Amino acid sequence: ILFAGAEHILQENGMDLKHLNSNKLQEQIADLISRKESLNTQYVSFKQEIKELELIHQNLSKYLKQDAPEIQRSSHNQLPSL
Repeated sequence: ILFAGAEHILQENGMDLKHLNSNKLQEQIADLISRKESLNTQYVSFKQEIKELELIHQNLSKYLKQDAPEIQRSSHNQLPSL
């Protein structure tokens, strides 16, 4: 029953089962798996980089918020020095 269902779906999608090249399909599957693994490796790397950049952003935000009141206080009397 499963084979008949799969055969029906393949025929609906325009695949001719008589001329189906299973070796070519296996090569395509292997290529897709390889690409998937490569993309997954890049994803993990980018995810780690984003995590590091977010930490840097948080630290900079904290640092700038600490300095902000000093600049505001000094701006009432004089221009802040750079």
